[in-house]
Amino acid sequence: MPDRVFAFRYLQVSDRQRDGRCLRSISETQRKKLASAKLIELPEAVLPITLGQFIESYFATVDSKRSTKTFYSHTRKRLVEFFAPATPISSITPTQARECPALRV
Repeated sequence: MPDRVFAFRYLQVSDRQRDGRCLRSISETQRKKLASAKLIELPEAVLPITLGQFIESYFATVDSKRSTKTFYSHTRKRLVEFFAPATPISSITPTQARECPALRV
């Protein structure tokens, strides 16, 4: 607890901010200061999930009829043809999704 109090004072955080939301709301610069003072650990860099990883994990858990699996396999193939499997999901824009033949309704 003394480390947290010091951390808040070190960052000049007000009493009002000292609840559980404080560490989530501080800037990246402040996080780096705390990490350099060894008061917190910075999380490891999280790589964005790719379309290929998402598709593999999603279809591994799908339990459906044979006809549905056939339909899904066509959709899967068209998704991978349109977007590269290494494409981060977060980089796919709504416009790109609308243009993808596999996602047209």
